[in-house]
Amino acid sequence: NYSKAVKNLDQARSLEPNNLAIAYALEDTLEELEEAGGGCCTEGPGEETHLSKGSEEVPAELRQEEEAFARECMAVVSTEFARTGEAAATVWMRHVDASSASEATGGPAHKLGKIVVEGAFRAADTLRSAVEFVRSQHTTAHASAAIVTVRKRTMLYPLAWWAGEWPLSIEVDGVFAELHSAAHRTTRTWFMALEEENQILLEPVELKEDCGLLVDMPSIFL
Repeated sequence: NYSKAVKNLDQARSLEPNNLAIAYALEDTLEELEEAGGGCCTEGPGEETHLSKGSEEVPAELRQEEEAFARECMAVVSTEFARTGEAAATVWMRHVDASSASEATGGPAHKLGKIVVEGAFRAADTLRSAVEFVRSQHTTAHASAAIVTVRKRTMLYPLAWWAGEWPLSIEVDGVFAELHSAAHRTTRTWFMALEEENQILLEPVELKEDCGLLVDMPSIFL
């Protein structure tokens, strides 16, 4: 919600008072809070489904399949980053292909789709608009899981590294990857730190729930 965003941005500004990006993000968020009536963004019952961590509720087999999908996407992003030095904000979709079997699991294979959402992480309103756009797409309705990936240095909202227990230096750049389960409305988030010298992404580190990308957003899935 906006109140949490303001708190995180205000904390970040106190530590980096000369950072204009944080100042602008705080100003924009305060304006949005005022337009919303000065309170937190809440929805009526049944209007939006918000995500929770809840990984313990996911059956082990499904959790394994979804983690394999997450690591596949992270490997694709890492390979592309090593080649181009870029990692555009993207939502990757897992579509089950019942006509063929997966060599890894023996179950149905899957196809990989994606929606580029460049600029989504500039402010709370642009991120919410991006989520609403993604969830309205035909490809999303038929996906079993999704991964949101975004480069840290391009993000103005949320400042996930200020939101909770961050395992690395605040200055470290890299790429976030957040898994969203369609069946269980649960999330898991990883961070691949950038090794500046060789310009490669290191092995993913799983983050605490508070460091998620879409913590205060509606679910990607309807």
